[in-house]
Amino acid sequence: MRNFPGGGSLYADFMTEAAVWTNLPKLAQLSELSRQSGALWQKLADTALTDEISEFKELKELKLAASEKRRTGTLAEREAIQATIREKLKQVGESPERLTAIQNDLFNRMADIVDAIAKVEAELMIELRVSVGV
Repeated sequence: MRNFPGGGSLYADFMTEAAVWTNLPKLAQLSELSRQSGALWQKLADTALTDEISEFKELKELKLAASEKRRTGTLAEREAIQATIREKLKQVGESPERLTAIQNDLFNRMADIVDAIAKVEAELMIELRVSVGV
């Protein structure tokens, strides 16, 4: 899945600029932790909509198309994609046995990523507080 704007990258860019404005060069160094966090959040999103389940892969592609149509599409095109997404979600909900087979593995992988996010963000917050003297 492609990276969406915002998240860790946007905050990292802010920290890089803030380092100049505040004369705190450590903020620029800490922006890398924010980028790591953003990459992990993206990995979590990719893992949650795993390609191992064909319906999830289709949903991922539909969500990317919907994102693009928000910028360039007509109202009718956006509504058509949203209707397709709703139908696909309904299909997934009607066959939970398909999810059961990989559910535990999927949840464990997601939990590992969330743990990694928590570690990176905790380190970032501690270092940020030290850097700004809080």
